[in-house]
Amino acid sequence: MLLDRLITSKCFAGEEAELIKAVREGIPCSAFSLSQSQKIHLASVLSQTNFLLFIAADFFSAQTAHKQLSMILGKENVAYISAKDDVLLPVRTGGERLVKRLTALYQITNYNVQITNKAGSAGIRAAVVDIEGLMHRFPSFERFADGIIDIKAGGEIPPEALAAVLIKNGYRREDAAEGRGRYSLRGGILDIFPIQSDRPVRLEFFGDTVESIRYYDPSTLLSGERVQSVSVAPATDVFGDEKVPSGNLADYLPPDTVIFFDETKQITDALNGQYGEFETRLKTLYQITNYNVQITNEAGQFINAVYKKEEVLSWTEKFRRLACHRVTTSNNIFKPAAVYGFKPPPPLRYHRDAAQLAKDIYAWTRTGYRVLLCGRDEAFCAQLRESLMECGASVPILKEPGNISRFPFPVSHLNAAGAYIIPQELESGFIWHGGKLAVVGTYDIISRPKTILARRRASDAFTEARVGDFAVHDTHGVGR
Repeated sequence: MLLDRLITSKCFAGEEAELIKAVREGIPCSAFSLSQSQKIHLASVLSQTNFLLFIAADFFSAQTAHKQLSMILGKENVAYISAKDDVLLPVRTGGERLVKRLTALYQITNYNVQITNKAGSAGIRAAVVDIEGLMHRFPSFERFADGIIDIKAGGEIPPEALAAVLIKNGYRREDAAEGRGRYSLRGGILDIFPIQSDRPVRLEFFGDTVESIRYYDPSTLLSGERVQSVSVAPATDVFGDEKVPSGNLADYLPPDTVIFFDETKQITDALNGQYGEFETRLKTLYQITNYNVQITNEAGQFINAVYKKEEVLSWTEKFRRLACHRVTTSNNIFKPAAVYGFKPPPPLRYHRDAAQLAKDIYAWTRTGYRVLLCGRDEAFCAQLRESLMECGASVPILKEPGNISRFPFPVSHLNAAGAYIIPQELESGFIWHGGKLAVVGTYDIISRPKTILARRRASDAFTEARVGDFAVHDTHGVGR
């Protein structure tokens, strides 16, 4: 992404630069009074040299962080480690949330150079997780990595043997593999829908030889693009005779990982609340008040499905750590060796006020600031440039060329004062006064579009068609 390439750690100065340097050197740090957009950008900069794990307190905070990080780094470079659907369900395969969770682990596994020897193969640079997702136990790294099946065209393996491995890895056999975690075997044709892929694959065998591998359309089952190889990640987090997962997230992370704690007070409150809720549900489920792993084996099985409260964050000690919080005394996760305080800038809100934006650009550039205005697309950038010109501000548009050195200034360091418009969407902007850098987000310039829900009438329930409703076709008859 263009913004990620434009702004590196060399663009920072003062306390901001000291914080980035300290974190990368492994010094446990606390930073307080950073705005949400500053935290997201700081996390993206740290991910330029280290793998980043962003820990949020709850689902909504994690979703917001994942969305904002994806805008800077690219959606394909940020994984989201979801919580499981329900740890109290004794099933080997789960629903959509488990699929997302295992997909993220597959991406991180491919990133881990030491174990998989696939450096950067997944392009992943960061992962986001909330406290509930951290509480649920992770599959054994060794078993999960060993369970990844790499299939190449021309390889030798009986289709029945491959199907047996898929079953052990949590895949379910169906007449047609139309959803993730499913497979279908019809003679010498094996269809697989890998959990980590948006497209299913069709393996055509000649005897025990994989003659071809093609993507296919799950709705029409028609074959498409041919590929030379495919990887299939496990669709379960328990292996063999395991009742609950037996691993730890720390086993998946590279040694130089930076753990980014977003609001430590909220994280610890969420941890206490989530664990208390789990204990209450477990007691109610088994109708006991004083349970014990040795006395109630069945209950003990599910007690082990989540980490003990003191275990959830204890493993983070072996990694680089940065905690962000509102006040200096709120870091009760770890004792920081260095504390950095910032004065949060006022929010940038222009909302189509081009005249005010032009005045601020003039004030910033006059004092040596570098200013980036993030447009949604090229058409948006052209309209913004025209609006600013009407207000007396001439701001050029930077379009990303094939070679970044072709920019009209040394943009890799962004060390030239001035204002520029770039065609990249950004939720909200930020200002780093130490490095004299101001970035105006897309929705700082225009208001976020509101979603207007049409009011439904009672009679609509009988007239509106929905997905899954029966319909009558002139040729094919009744169907869904």
